[in-house]
Order: sequence, then structure tokens, then C-alpha cells
Amino acid sequence: PTRTNPPGADTLRAASPSPTSPPPSPDDTPAARRKQYSECDPVGAGAVTMLRRTYAQEMSYLERVSPTQWRVRVGFVPNMRVPGVFYVNKHLETLMFDELSQYADRGDIGGFLPAVKQIANVACLPGIVQKSIALPDVHSGYGFAIGNLAAFDMDD
Repeated sequence: PTRTNPPGADTLRAASPSPTSPPPSPDDTPAARRKQYSECDPVGAGAVTMLRRTYAQEMSYLERVSPTQWRVRVGFVPNMRVPGVFYVNKHLETLMFDELSQYADRGDIGGFLPAVKQIANVACLPGIVQKSIALPDVHSGYGFAIGNLAAFDMDD
């Protein structure tokens, strides 16, 4: 089934470029965001409405590296600078993916952002070095997942 958000929900508006601002990068344009989210629809005036991806689509960005390690590919959330990685045993793996499944099913109504989404959001932060890492105790926090860590280059 196709999910749709209410009008105006999750809408990104392209900023009007000033005469002195550089042109937007090819990866930061409404067209690129539409391509990245196959479910996006233009709604006029440079706006893009993001529709929720299915659980299967979300899982296509996650890759098992070993029995206890998973990689979160760049693109899982817009503007990721580096990949994410998390380490979990079988029990915690089930909890992580149940949380992601519930998020995909419920839409934007209530609840925390899943830990795997928070890991990816940390990978978007300026200056992040190499990857966003989540240790085996990872769980949803208030923006930065509990058990998530990252190194930053303060000059970047």
C-alpha cells in the first residue's frame, strides 16, 4: 500500500539563491531529493513532499557485514556525509528492526525516531569523521541515539 502524508507534512522548500551564493550542489537540489526518495512528488514552487518509505525500502539501505555488524549506507537519510555502523546480537538486532518496522508502519504519528535513523542523522553532522558508530547497547534517544558515538574534525 502507498502511504501519503497530510498536505504540508515533511515538505522541503528550496531556498531562493542570493546573487552571491554559489549554485546548489547536484546532490542538494529538489530534483536530486526527488530522485533519492522514489516516492517524492513535486507540489509546486520548488517544494518536495517526502512520502514514507516502506520497511523493505528502508532495509535496502542496511547491509549485514558480519553476524553482529550492520552498515547503514549513505542515502538512508538525506545529507549523510559518512556511513553508519551498528553492532548488535541477535536479540538486539530484532529490537532494532522491529523499531524500524513500526516507524515505517505508523508514519509520523508519535513515538521516537528509530535508533537506526538517529545513527544516520548523526552521520549528517558537519565535521563527522569516517562513520557514525553505535555500540551494542544502542537504543533511541532524544536525537542522538543512546550508545551512538562519533568523532568530529572541528576544522571541518
